[in-house]
Amino acid sequence: MECVIQDRKIDRWIIYGIGIFICIGILARDLMGVGINKYIFLMLAMVPLFFVKLENMVSFMCFIIPLYVGLPGNLISACLLIRLLYEAFRHKILLNGVGFILSYAVAAYILLQNLVTGYMGIYHIMAAMDFVNLYLLMAAVRQYRRSHNVILAFSLGNFVLGIVMLSATLSYYSLSELMNPATRLGDTGMLLRSTGESMATSIDPNFYAMNVIATITTGCLLLSQPMTRRMKTILLASMLGCVICCLIGLSRTFIVLLAIWGILWVICQGNIKRTILFLFVGSVLVFAFFRLMPTVAKGLLDRFSGDDVIGGNGRISLILKYYEPWIADPLSTIFGIGLFNCHTHCAPLLYLFGLGVVGMIPLFGWVVHYWNQCRQYTTKLTLRQCVPAIVTFISFSTIPAAGAVNYTLPILIAMMAVMFENSK
Repeated sequence: MECVIQDRKIDRWIIYGIGIFICIGILARDLMGVGINKYIFLMLAMVPLFFVKLENMVSFMCFIIPLYVGLPGNLISACLLIRLLYEAFRHKILLNGVGFILSYAVAAYILLQNLVTGYMGIYHIMAAMDFVNLYLLMAAVRQYRRSHNVILAFSLGNFVLGIVMLSATLSYYSLSELMNPATRLGDTGMLLRSTGESMATSIDPNFYAMNVIATITTGCLLLSQPMTRRMKTILLASMLGCVICCLIGLSRTFIVLLAIWGILWVICQGNIKRTILFLFVGSVLVFAFFRLMPTVAKGLLDRFSGDDVIGGNGRISLILKYYEPWIADPLSTIFGIGLFNCHTHCAPLLYLFGLGVVGMIPLFGWVVHYWNQCRQYTTKLTLRQCVPAIVTFISFSTIPAAGAVNYTLPILIAMMAVMFENSK
């Protein structure tokens, strides 16, 4: 890794080129049925991972992590860990002692629990080590002041994810068929059966909703920051594309979160002209949605009229199902029933029931430490800066978002928004 490219222009073109090649490869595999081995994607990702400057590599990773659902994500994360640890040992990433200890405490606890409960596959191992990955990755983002680039890359990655998933699915199903809960966009098993491949780019609509909520809430704040016209155009296009793909996924959670975000955004404006403008633009977009996408609008309305709305589509019963064995045994309460033995559709409770009180202590400390690190970059914390984290956390609390780096990154991206305004 001593041969890391120092030329900024070449560095940038390597990232653009590899990113385009990966996107073309995913489209060729999922849309045209071209057989592409997963190790080809791994080798492509390894080029920027190991051979571009650290501050540019972190932006590439925030683009590629949303696409993990269609890539060998655990293998890419293992390579990322090697690069980040190497840079940390070279003191290219300045480590905070508390954050480093908390990261390794969480990783060690999950690894030990996995050993006891018998979950020692690459997915389960990386679920632990990804806390170290994320700590080092976000430390580099803050140190090299790459928050704007990282959020833009994350938005673009989610846009590509939505386009690839939608295009591949529409080649086998019509839009009206996707309005049926039995053949919804994002059903990975459905797409795998149709393509005949062992891997396809697909993500559950509610998981995608969390990514999109983090994208639009941070993106709207980022638009008020100094940016080039090209970056603003890419960001706006990515946000709009993500929203359209997410609406086609018929996620009720997404609609509710959009409403919550809109209310909080209006409250935070403190300016009557901005508030009127926001309400006007919002009304125009809603009207355009019903006029231009009537099939999707009807599908969403039908979803809200379903019998499972009150029970949260089974979420309440799942919480009770795993709460009972967790609270019944003192050892389970203290040490957890096992992170991968719990399938509650509420990530905070999934971690609590799975890791127990002991495991939650370093995990909670890890989250608070990251928040405090981001807060150091602002002189005055406002509600407007906190809205992305609030809304994304609500989304995080409605899905079993534990055990993978791409499930945790949206929360960290949203928390990064506190760095935008009143920066020192």
